[in-house]
Parts: sequence; C-alpha cells; structure tokens
Amino acid sequence: MPENLRHEFIDWLKTRRTDLVRGSSEDSADALECLGLDDATLAAARSASKIVLSTPHASPNVFGQRMRVGWAAAAMQGFLPEVHHIRVVLTHTNMSDLGWRPYAWWTLDVDNQLQVTKIFSRNKKRKHTVLCTLPTLELDPLDFSGTDASAAKRARVGSDLSRSLMLLMASIERAAGLALPERTCYIPLDLVLEFVRELGDRNPAFDHMLRRAHGRKPNPEGRLVPAGRAQSLVFDNASNLASLAIFGAPVLLGGAKMLGYWSEVASASRLLGGEVRPVRPFLIPELDLSALFPLRAELSAALNAAGIEYSQGMATSEYGQFAHMRKVFDPLLLDRLSALLTDR
Repeated sequence: MPENLRHEFIDWLKTRRTDLVRGSSEDSADALECLGLDDATLAAARSASKIVLSTPHASPNVFGQRMRVGWAAAAMQGFLPEVHHIRVVLTHTNMSDLGWRPYAWWTLDVDNQLQVTKIFSRNKKRKHTVLCTLPTLELDPLDFSGTDASAAKRARVGSDLSRSLMLLMASIERAAGLALPERTCYIPLDLVLEFVRELGDRNPAFDHMLRRAHGRKPNPEGRLVPAGRAQSLVFDNASNLASLAIFGAPVLLGGAKMLGYWSEVASASRLLGGEVRPVRPFLIPELDLSALFPLRAELSAALNAAGIEYSQGMATSEYGQFAHMRKVFDPLLLDRLSALLTDR
C-alpha cells in the first residue's frame, strides 16, 4: 500500500503544483524545476525504490549543524543511486522560530562581508503569524551576488512567503550540490497534509489516525488556533510526521532533538495499523564544521556580533559546490542507512 499512496500523492501533487508559484510561464517552470516538481523529477520520485525524507523549516537560513542533514542525504545518493530525497518543508512556522530565523536572510556580499536582509517584523503582534499566510517575498536580485542573486529572483515567483523561502533554500542547495538533479524534491507540509486529510475520507487507516490528531488552522491574524479536521492546515507534530508514511516506508533524517520526541510519532504511527509501514528515524551525527569551513577572523567577529552561526548559504558563496569537496561522513554511517532503507 505505501508505494501506491506515494504514486497517488504525486499524481495529485501534479494537479496542485502550479498553486505554489506565480508569474510568467517561463519563471514558473524554472521555479518548479528548482523545487523538483517538474515532470521528470516527480516521475523519478514516483518510481524510486528508496526514499529518504528531511523536514527543514521554511527559511533562507540553514545554520550550523542543520546543514548536515541535506549533506548526508546527498552523500547517501552518491552511495546508492536509487535513493530519492524528499524535503518536506515546514511552512506553518512563524517569526518566533529562532533556530531558523526566517525573519531575515544573512548572506555574504560581493566582498564576502556579512549582510542582512530583513524579511518581516518580529514585533509581539506579528511574530506568531505563520509563514504561509504572508505575501510573496519581493527581493531585488541586484542587492545580492552570485547564487544569492539567482535565488532572490526565484523567490519572487513563490505564491506566498513560505513558497518564496522554499525557493531560496532550494536554489542555494542546488548550487551547493546538496540537491541532486531529478533526485530531490521540495514539498510544503501543508500540501502533504491536505492530501492526507482527503485520504482519510476514504482510507480507514488514515481516518483512524486523524480522528485522534489535534488540528490547527490560521485565524484572521495568521496565528494557529485549534480547528476541526476538515478545516486544519496542520495537525500536532506527531500526527504530521506520522502522515509522511504516504511516501512508502521512508527514513526521516534528523538530529538528537528528533529522537527526543519520536516516541510520540511512533504512537501516532501505530494508529495506522499494520498495512502502512511507518516512518523510521535516522540520526545524523554532528560534523566538525570548524575544520570543514575555517572562518576568517573578520567573518567570525561579524557572526558573533549578529548572534548567528555560519550557514550553508555562506558556505556556498565561499566554496561553491561544497557538498563535493570531500567525503565527510563515515562510510559505516552510510552502510547503516543503506541497510535501513533496504529493510522493507
């Protein structure tokens, strides 16, 4: 059943993908290809024998150790060409998200000096507004250089702020070599859950799980409030992650924080019964980023003053396709992940 659900979801997604973008047909096609939602990449995702998932927050910033998850997925794909990576992007986060800081974009300018572009206010009245309720990010590509300029141009094609931020992330990760052509997709969580809600109306397993889920929807101010199943944008975290079982016995890559709440996800997954293979977690160990990306004294001081970490966007500006620079993951780690993917 899981593979059939993935096929069904991808066929459904092809009817909805244009809702993620706006603008000319040429710009929209480019944006969808960047997100891996073009026909060729979706066909590859549909037929893939192995799926790895990650769940980044919608943000242009992937700071510090967070960059290792996408990097590990790309390394895994180099090891196993049949692996497809699906990044299910959390689009219901808000400006109080201090781990990903979607309210600003930190980049390096043409002289490799730190610059910040403010995206949204973090005042008390607005900081809990969810990203997917906010308008498209209108950036001037001339304010940026290199990959960032191309990313800024694509961001203008997103149909709302969360989609704009997805395009920034995807553009940078493709330039970094982290998102492999025709083998990586970026899909908003809210669309995944819209499909799951519809699925629950005809599939007893998902109906059973959703009856126990706690739904939330944005109120007129854009804050998430409790809601009934039919009106919900998202559910509780455990139900959201358990819903990713539609992708077909996938492995979810993450860090120690993920393992801390996985017992709740496992409980929600058990509600699906034995016919649906649950999502399985896989811990990616931390990397020695200071050895991989030694910081210039000037940049280190600027980052400290801003209170942020080095990011994959900065690494892309300084090193280009840094994902191919060196083999940073223990082959035994990739062997263990390969075994988990094969144990179906």
